[in-house]
Amino acid sequence: PEGHLIQMMSGLQCRSRALAGCCWAILLAWNVVGASALPGRGLAEPRRAATSEVMGMIDKVEELKMYQYEMAEAFLLAAHGTHAAQNKADMAIAIGAFDAALAELSASTSSGSDADAQQQVEDLKPSWATYKALLEGNVDMATPGSAVLSTVEAQSELILKALANIRDRYFAHASLSGIELPPAHVYPIKQRLAIEKMTQQALFVILDVRRAHYLEQLVSAEHSFEALHRSLLWGDWVTGIPELTSVCTLHAMLKVSKTWSDYEHLLRQLSHPRTLAESNALVADMEDTSKLLADEMEEAAQLFESDDGSCNAPAAISTSAWSNGIAEANNFRSLAQSASRVYFQLVKGFDADLGSAELSRTLVDAAASLSKCLK
Repeated sequence: PEGHLIQMMSGLQCRSRALAGCCWAILLAWNVVGASALPGRGLAEPRRAATSEVMGMIDKVEELKMYQYEMAEAFLLAAHGTHAAQNKADMAIAIGAFDAALAELSASTSSGSDADAQQQVEDLKPSWATYKALLEGNVDMATPGSAVLSTVEAQSELILKALANIRDRYFAHASLSGIELPPAHVYPIKQRLAIEKMTQQALFVILDVRRAHYLEQLVSAEHSFEALHRSLLWGDWVTGIPELTSVCTLHAMLKVSKTWSDYEHLLRQLSHPRTLAESNALVADMEDTSKLLADEMEEAAQLFESDDGSCNAPAAISTSAWSNGIAEANNFRSLAQSASRVYFQLVKGFDADLGSAELSRTLVDAAASLSKCLK
């Protein structure tokens, strides 16, 4: 039965390599044969409404995750003493937004046919009530080193795990129903969540809450963000994301690239011992940069959804930037000519050992220069 298949796929989550092939085989068979074989489930059945409904559910779950990251980040910043009054206010706003979004999700699942999804949402409510009370009851007393930080970390993970389970169920439901979720819609959301996740992890490191664990998690999160960013920027034929051709969206994503480079530099400093003053400065810089990065990613995400091409990207490019672009274009031309020269020397048999190493270095330098030119 369809419900059993969805429950099984939600439980497997298709995450382990050992199960990946099995999962995709089941999904393919279901999409090609199973869905149309059920009574009243022909391929001509109107799935557009179902697609919109499932995408709305998934977006709502991801929205809840975003609010959870925001409230946890605000709590941790307040505990650190960074813009405490403002972050307490921000935490209250995020809590209110989470309450409203959870009520909307609960109403949506109550009217749907997926009883298990409805039960998962209902099971989330007591955990959320406990977590909400924990944040609101301790935000005025929490300080670096206080025991409540570990409790907040543990409760935060429980909420995120519950939301991940609900999201995975909807993803499984979408796959088994033959609903395709556009990667260009899903990936920007993932990237925005990755920004918030890294900021929360960085704050746990700074506040010495499971420091070694979160330093390791940050490395993985950085790699995930970079992979998502490359896919959105340059395209990914595996996931079906086309290479960007819109100047406006490309310009927005390259602003994200610049701010991400700044943010990544700050993350690299987390593993170094530092004084209290240096730690305070790092937290302040990370707070400002992460918010800028999130805002820029939000702008880019909106353009992925709807880009009318009305921006004026060249207006933001300064005279010195144009000069840098011309200089880099000349550098790329020189490197390309050098690579050709070394290649033809190798063909003629000159300095084979040294030539191979030189060709490899030149091609790497040329690729980096071309990337700079394109940006």
